[in-house]
Amino acid sequence: TKMNSKKLLCLISLFIPCLSAPRIKDPHGIFCGNENCYEILSVPREASLSEIKKSYRSISLENHPDKNLKDEKASKEKFSKISKAYTVLTNSTKREEFDFILDHPDAYWIKYGTHVVHKYAPKTDIKLVILGLLVVFSGMVYGLQYSKYLKAVDFIEKAAEANLPLTKGGTDLSKSIREEAQTILAQRLAEQQANKPRESSKKLPKKTKKEKLDEEKKELKTIIHELAVKAEIKGSHRKPTYE
Repeated sequence: TKMNSKKLLCLISLFIPCLSAPRIKDPHGIFCGNENCYEILSVPREASLSEIKKSYRSISLENHPDKNLKDEKASKEKFSKISKAYTVLTNSTKREEFDFILDHPDAYWIKYGTHVVHKYAPKTDIKLVILGLLVVFSGMVYGLQYSKYLKAVDFIEKAAEANLPLTKGGTDLSKSIREEAQTILAQRLAEQQANKPRESSKKLPKKTKKEKLDEEKKELKTIIHELAVKAEIKGSHRKPTYE
C-alpha cells in the first residue's frame, strides 16, 4: 500500500504542473503559438539555462525526424515546435517577455495587435481577373443582344403572318418574307398535286375547303418562321456574334 501511495503521489506531482501551467494565445507565432514553451521542453518555469539545454538535447534527439520516418510530416512539425521553444527560452530577452505575457496576457494584444488575425488569400493574377470580368461582361452583352434579336424575329413573324401593311406596323422585311413564303407554299402544293396518285385502291375522304385552308395556313406559318430565322436583321436588333 505504501508503494501504491508513493506512485499515486508521483503521478499527481507530474500532472499538477501541467494543469496549472498558464496558457497563452499567440496567433502571430511570436513565441510557441498557442502552446507553452516550458511544456514543450518539459521543464518548469524556474528552470535554469543548463536544465533547458539538457532537456532540449534529450527531447530533440527523441523526436528528430530521422528517427520518426513513419509520420515524417508530424515529426517535422513537432521538431519545429521544440526548436522554437528552445530559441525562446535560451534568449534571455525573449524569455523575460514570454514570462511577463504568461502573467499578463493582455500585454500580448497591446504589443502585437488585435485578437483577430487576418488571413489574406494568395495573390491572384490581375490578368486572369480582368479576363474573367471581360468574359462575364461579354456574356451579358451577348445575352441581352440575343434577347432583342429574338423579339425582332417574333415581331417579323407575326407581321408576315398577319400580312400587315407598312402603315400598320409591317416592314419591308416582313412583306418580303411573306411573299417568299407564299411562293414556296405554292411550289410545295404544286409538287404535292403532281405527285398525287391518280388512282387509289382506297378512296380517302375529301377534305373540306376549311380544312385545306387551315393546313395551308399552318404550312405558311412554318415557312415564315424558317425564313424569319434565316433573315438578316440589321440595326440595334441584329443577331449577335462572337466576332
